[in-house]
Amino acid sequence: MKTTQDYAASLQRGVDNAAKMLLQYRVQIENKLDSWIAQINEEYRRNMLLWTVLIGSALVFIFNADSFAMYKYLSANPTAQAGVVQAVAGMEDAKYLTDAADLNSAEALLRDNKPVEAKASLVRTAKNLKEDFAMIDDKQRTAAVTAIEKRLQEVPQRDKDASLQQLKAISGELSLLYVSFQKSVVDHHIERLAYLDLPLGWADDYREFSTGAGKRWRLFFKKIGGLILTSFLITFGAPFWNDVLKAVVGLRNIGQQR
Repeated sequence: MKTTQDYAASLQRGVDNAAKMLLQYRVQIENKLDSWIAQINEEYRRNMLLWTVLIGSALVFIFNADSFAMYKYLSANPTAQAGVVQAVAGMEDAKYLTDAADLNSAEALLRDNKPVEAKASLVRTAKNLKEDFAMIDDKQRTAAVTAIEKRLQEVPQRDKDASLQQLKAISGELSLLYVSFQKSVVDHHIERLAYLDLPLGWADDYREFSTGAGKRWRLFFKKIGGLILTSFLITFGAPFWNDVLKAVVGLRNIGQQR
């Protein structure tokens, strides 16, 4: 006849077996999740590379960004070379303060109903965004951010619902201003490069094809090769070219010191 201790031991063995099974299921689920995440990351990487190539190639064709023509133009124009290096140095020296992570953090805190922490994040974002707009001399948006800073100071602290409602509205406005800031930065750098008169567009090539009756095929294959080379160089990605630009600026600084 089984005693109470026997039943207790049998129950303990059952619990231990169940715990082992649950642990095994947990390990299997974690392994499957890791495998799925790895597959998703790989699929995302492939898709991003594909879209980068497609969009980059389309832009290369639209703007006629021929690597051979660029090289020929810069080789024959020392002033343009110096201008490109100077523009790159300006991009490298510009240290913008605004970080999208602060906006994302504020939105997450608002979703979690934490107005105090969200307000602190928005205050920091507004301060950085105002300084960044001032750096690119955008007085209108600098004034807009200054007005938002004043509204942040007036957000009620005791009324949580009213505070959350006002902070959500301010977060949306700052997000729009951040997007406009990113566009302004791109426009600012494009304006700095515009005066270099780089060989972009199809007008010159059209005239060359029209007048070069005996060498059109050679011009055609040269053009196709230059466009393909530019499209290929785009696939290296922004981090690679950022390092290259830093190296160019570093070589320029070494040459100046000598």
